[in-house]
Amino acid sequence: MIRPVLLACCLLITSAKAADDPAGIYSTYWESLTCGRFVQAASFIHPQDLRELRLGLLPLLVQARSSRNADVRQVAHTFFSANPKIDPAAFDDEHVFSGISHVGGFASKVDLLCGSKLTDFQPVPSASGRTTLKYSVRIGDSVVEADDPVEFEHYQGRVYIRMETRPAETIQAYKEALAR
Repeated sequence: MIRPVLLACCLLITSAKAADDPAGIYSTYWESLTCGRFVQAASFIHPQDLRELRLGLLPLLVQARSSRNADVRQVAHTFFSANPKIDPAAFDDEHVFSGISHVGGFASKVDLLCGSKLTDFQPVPSASGRTTLKYSVRIGDSVVEADDPVEFEHYQGRVYIRMETRPAETIQAYKEALAR
């Protein structure tokens, strides 16, 4: 009777450690992102980053749907077509992330990247005190070192990925692009 309880405790401890392991978190995020599961990938992004994106981008893109500029309307169409069964008023943080992944062209790279693996994780010193990792990507027989390290932060008892481009910068870029 003691052995099953001991095994269950070991499994809980192992899964708790995996939830705090930046390399494991980023590998799972990468798999979700590169295989087109954008809403699932969003669950690994820091909730404050996602919320800021939703609050800043969703009103812009709702307004862009009725723009006189066909290019601006196309951006809004691409954004909202990422989640076609959901009313834009019901978009949550994860659906906004999914939409910008489509607008950013990441959806078109799924065929190339799905199945790629991350390797060679290396901690990088960070002035912010956050955990930072460099990594490489294996696509078939090729290995490419990623250009920018990934930053992680503990938040409400869990480790999340911080967005490489801060939400305020992304929102500003959309404002400029949609102002045409």
